[in-house]
Amino acid sequence: MKKRNLWIYIFGITIIIIGLIKLDTLISMVSILWNACRVLVFGAMMAFVINLVMAKIEKRLGFMKKGKRATSLLLSLILIFLFVYFLITLVVPSLSEAIGVIVAVLPKYFENTQKFLVNLFKNIRCEYFGIIHSLRNLLIT
Repeated sequence: MKKRNLWIYIFGITIIIIGLIKLDTLISMVSILWNACRVLVFGAMMAFVINLVMAKIEKRLGFMKKGKRATSLLLSLILIFLFVYFLITLVVPSLSEAIGVIVAVLPKYFENTQKFLVNLFKNIRCEYFGIIHSLRNLLIT
């Protein structure tokens, strides 16, 4: 193994050990870094989506000489906002209805789960006591 590779491995292992020892500090540092970069990441994602729509519209506006880019940007923003609006108006009522059904049925599920677990642990306890009693009898004799 080359000396340089050995130093890289030692450095990596040292960073991992320090990270494990100071895990709370590491998590807070990653959180601070994410909060700083979050706006840039979401902005890049939005620009990517807008550019996809804008490129398609710009191809269709080939007949325009000036303002093709600005018009395609405006039209793509309008299309994206309309898509999000219609998506929200269709999804939110269905989602609220589904949550209402889940909330109405949830107590019955909890009750059934509780009964199942109580019966399961009763059966397991009886089986283990039988095994322990058999082992005790074998050891005594």
